[in-house]
Amino acid sequence: MAFRVDLFQARGWDEPRAQHWAERLRRRDADLDKRHICMECRHFRTWMSLDRETKQPVRDWQCQKNEALLTDVLQRCPQFSWETPKQ
Repeated sequence: MAFRVDLFQARGWDEPRAQHWAERLRRRDADLDKRHICMECRHFRTWMSLDRETKQPVRDWQCQKNEALLTDVLQRCPQFSWETPKQ
């Protein structure tokens, strides 16, 4: 569960949200549910950019495979591939 929390935080979620989803996905795995969230996928990319109007930093997200990006919805994505811990 710690890997997921760390991954979700690195991708822009605060700790409570990351912990909530890590626990929810732990239950999903126990139920053998085959759906995923984009935050788990190796095709998910995040970066910081500046808002054009406010010039404040904002986090942008994108799916490298151009699928719908659903961070808070379990889905069956044909392009899904697990993000794994770096060795």
